[in-house]
Amino acid sequence: KLLAKGASCARQDMWRDAAGYWRQAADLKNERISAKAAYNMALVCEIEDKLELAHNWIAMSDSIRSTQFSILYQQILQDRLNHRTMLDKQMGLQE
Repeated sequence: KLLAKGASCARQDMWRDAAGYWRQAADLKNERISAKAAYNMALVCEIEDKLELAHNWIAMSDSIRSTQFSILYQQILQDRLNHRTMLDKQMGLQE
């Protein structure tokens, strides 16, 4: 029910509300639900441009239940983090 409520909020562009439901679902004992909720939390964090946190969530999802999607998404987020770090260095925002 938590996954469905979160999805309903996401469809209405209410991402923070969706995250609240998915955060709760990520703590459930059911591995399939918990992994899916953690995956969805990674999406919310990416939408909010919190790439490090998104990477943490997808790593959690992958550690609970690894899928081809979680593996691919984890690599995509890592590539985005690496690219952002490179850009920050080029702009002088990071030493």
